[in-house]
Amino acid sequence: MIDVFPRESAHTWLDLVETTPSLVFDPEVCRQQWTDLSRALPGVTLYYAVKSNPYPGLLQTIADEAGCFDVASAAEMKMLEQQGVHPSRMIHTHPIKTDVEIEKAVAAGVTTFVVDNVDELWKLIPHRHAIRVMLRLSFIAPDAPIDLSRKFGAPPQDTLSILDVANDSGIRVDGLCFHVGSQAATANTHADALAVCLDLCQQIRAEGLPEITRIDIGGGFPAHYLGEAVDLTAFCAPIREVLTQVPDGIDILAEPGRVISAPSMALVCKVVGRAKRRDGWWFYLDDGVYGAQSGRLFDGM
Repeated sequence: MIDVFPRESAHTWLDLVETTPSLVFDPEVCRQQWTDLSRALPGVTLYYAVKSNPYPGLLQTIADEAGCFDVASAAEMKMLEQQGVHPSRMIHTHPIKTDVEIEKAVAAGVTTFVVDNVDELWKLIPHRHAIRVMLRLSFIAPDAPIDLSRKFGAPPQDTLSILDVANDSGIRVDGLCFHVGSQAATANTHADALAVCLDLCQQIRAEGLPEITRIDIGGGFPAHYLGEAVDLTAFCAPIREVLTQVPDGIDILAEPGRVISAPSMALVCKVVGRAKRRDGWWFYLDDGVYGAQSGRLFDGM
């Protein structure tokens, strides 16, 4: 949402910052978003995706709400440790990791990792007695402007063959996970992917492989930048329908990111100049696509 204030009435925001551009964090909005999503997904354990915004105040607010965290790097783990978050509340979800990254995470006490191919399984063999693994699957979301299905995730039809390799290697794969993409317009792909995972759980059991005890439905929950705020209860309705089919013994996780962080932050910047161009007046800010508004190019904002 973009609000423009005339100079004489902008002091309310400018009083909050020393210089512009600056981001202003509202912990009450953060708490409300966390509560709203928790209510929209009853029984689902939320892991905040630190990559969406690692601001310490935001991390502390979620930690105070007894939230858990999805990390993708050693740097993100360190930020959480500085906030007093125990590694037992973290899962490392980057499917592609260096050996050093894995060693640091295991040494810190993180026990859950994600893979999406056999090569990544080999990296985990030295730590197989100390960790649990989730297999990331790929699902195409036609209504998500940022498609992650090509970059990460194994085809669902490869699930059994990858789990066979893991089982033969002594690696405990007890979870399935996916991420349908960012800024999804509906939760239909979330629901469909969860249903596929539940069907795979039955196939895995029938094959005599170790049972799946958790499914991570990822992120992709949208934040609003223009127009009305997202009704999370309505958005998550398709997911809740499938949640009623989840059998006892399987926990459901989710990784909300910008749906929590974006509404919690406001960017305060100034109009520093204007110029008449061929197509009309242009107004120039002291921030732009090479600063806090890089998402205009890359993140579907």
